[in-house]
Amino acid sequence: MVDDLIESWLADLRTALAALDDGEADARWAEHTAEAGLRTAAYGPYDAGKSTLLKRLLVADGTEVPGWLTVAGHPETDESRPIRSGDLVYVDTPGTRSGVDASDELAHLTAEQADVLLVVVSPKLLGGDTARLLATVREAARRAPASVLFVITQLDTLQDPEYDPDGYRELAGRKRAELLALLATRDITGSAVHTVSADPYGRVGKKAAPQPADYGDSAGWDGIEELRADLATRLPRQDELRRAAAARYWTGTGTRAVAAARTRANGLQAELSDAQEHRRRAVALARRLDALDARARSDLHGSIRDEMTSAKSATAYASVDNLLTAIDQRLRGCVEAWLTRSGSELREIAEEAATEGALATTGPGSFRKYLHRVADLGETGAAGGGGKGRFGDIVTTGSAHAGRLSGEVFKIKHGMPVETARAELDRLKEFDAEKLAEYFAGEGKFGDKEHVEAVTKSVKTVDVVANIVPTVAEFGTLLFRQVTEEVREKRARAREAKLRKEINETADRIAEFLLANSPEQGGTGWARAVETIRAGIEAGAPGDDVVKTMIADLAAVERATLAVESILAREPR
Repeated sequence: MVDDLIESWLADLRTALAALDDGEADARWAEHTAEAGLRTAAYGPYDAGKSTLLKRLLVADGTEVPGWLTVAGHPETDESRPIRSGDLVYVDTPGTRSGVDASDELAHLTAEQADVLLVVVSPKLLGGDTARLLATVREAARRAPASVLFVITQLDTLQDPEYDPDGYRELAGRKRAELLALLATRDITGSAVHTVSADPYGRVGKKAAPQPADYGDSAGWDGIEELRADLATRLPRQDELRRAAAARYWTGTGTRAVAAARTRANGLQAELSDAQEHRRRAVALARRLDALDARARSDLHGSIRDEMTSAKSATAYASVDNLLTAIDQRLRGCVEAWLTRSGSELREIAEEAATEGALATTGPGSFRKYLHRVADLGETGAAGGGGKGRFGDIVTTGSAHAGRLSGEVFKIKHGMPVETARAELDRLKEFDAEKLAEYFAGEGKFGDKEHVEAVTKSVKTVDVVANIVPTVAEFGTLLFRQVTEEVREKRARAREAKLRKEINETADRIAEFLLANSPEQGGTGWARAVETIRAGIEAGAPGDDVVKTMIADLAAVERATLAVESILAREPR
């Protein structure tokens, strides 16, 4: 009845664990149980003589000693390897307390799976840090006392059994009593304790293929036959011991899985909090960008309208050319002031977006780690945008667009007059490569090719009105005619509404041209800068779909963890 309850409980536990480890524990157990035989793990500190004991047992069984089973005075075994010997499958494990965490962990996990634990200790017994070893042994002994056999080795190094057999027997009895008393303080009872001299007087040592005769005539006191006989009594109980091993393995696996899942959940929670915070800041930054864009557009439209209306209200001009010159001057100042004001705000947002992008890729809770882990995304992946390189390029480009016109206009305006720069550029068009090199090396106004290219672009951006001459000229002709007619006919009120409408339409066309076109096309590059920075903001923060996926993943881990914890808590006793 109890066995049926345990089997049902283990089935539930295995099913629940699959949600946490994708079936890895099932695969390990299947591999472990694939080979028939009573699996007996030699388990204990690295210097206790496990390999020496296994070597002697194999020789006594008449089983060939594998070449890899060697004896050394330092940690040498770094993997768990099975050796079949009749109905027994011995498993040599790495020694515990080896100073290598991975080897220690492998030893403990191998012992957890074994049907029988052959716990090998030196005459020093269980000194040092043996807490994990004793916890494994205690769990095994609790479920099936027959699954644990302690072996105290190397007693012949303390007392000569041939010279003083009584003293040797007294020493063996005393060490057995000491160990049993020590185990009792650790709540480990019912386990057999053997005293063994696996290699009397070190006669065999590192010999690769020893024979029974190599060990001499020590059968009366070395304890090997008694140990072999005790192991043989476990063979008929293999099913019982295997069930106990399964319970130990799945309980230990479940406990570790819960601890790992808790750590994973904590990491996911940190990543989720990071993602939500970056999303919140990105949304706020995008709203600031949208508000700035709307305000700047309205500001530019209004400024151009005001300047053109002011031109209308000024003293009558002698000609259309004079009017156009006045409009050109007014619009230059208007656009430069607008760019200085709005461009500064845009650059500030771009810099904040760049900072957000950098923060999103670092820190213990970085949601980028989640993206890379679950979607195999590189730094230029699609979900959540690119990484340092791509995001940096986006923001740098956007910031450059935002600041290009006002910064370069200022440089030309204060470095030399625009007319001088334009004339110098026209002169350089006639220069071949050799003459250009001489020019740059001499006292030319421009220091190198890059300087020429920068000034060329700046002249184009400063000359914004020249790129929309047809529109402005059309308006200038209209305005000139209207102003002179007003002066002559004194009928301003009748024409005011129509004129204001035409001024506003023309001003709006100019503003939209400046906003929509790049500096190379005579515009300000504003629209492109805004869109580029907006893309950068989106690239630097997770989308709502990513946040929802993270929330779902965290909830799934927590559900699976609670399910395993609940099953572990109701283990049949």
